[in-house]
Amino acid sequence: MAVDNKMANSTVTKSFMIGDHIYHPHLRELVKGAAIIRLEERTAQALDLLCEKSDLVVSREELIQEIWNGRAVSDNSVAVVISDLRKALNDDARAPKIIQTVPKRGYRALNVSLRQENGALNGALNGASPAAVSTDSREVGLKYLSLAACIACSVALIIYFTI
Repeated sequence: MAVDNKMANSTVTKSFMIGDHIYHPHLRELVKGAAIIRLEERTAQALDLLCEKSDLVVSREELIQEIWNGRAVSDNSVAVVISDLRKALNDDARAPKIIQTVPKRGYRALNVSLRQENGALNGALNGASPAAVSTDSREVGLKYLSLAACIACSVALIIYFTI
């Protein structure tokens, strides 16, 4: 069992930057700062599809096929899921920044980018939120730069006080 955990912790999971939110599909969570919003199953499935097809139009029929497995549902069902998404993302249908309605065609996700996170880092931090252990190259670079500056200062102080 321990081997399985090590393997699970070393996997790379994907997440998405959506405006100023981070979306973790495997957890079905949106993170904004310290706030975590857990999404209902259908709402998360819709967001999964919109993120995977970022900047492309996703039709109502495609959403129905993906979320309801092609079962007959009303157009209102899709509208409710999109409305729930907009509420969770604090988006406005009249001035969309994240989910744009494309009349007679469907919906498009705007301002979405893919992020990669290393699960080994998550395990090392004892269950810290995935948002806290991003492996974005700029963040990692800043962490190493800060560490190098601290080491340099420590070495300089040691030399100063020993001479």
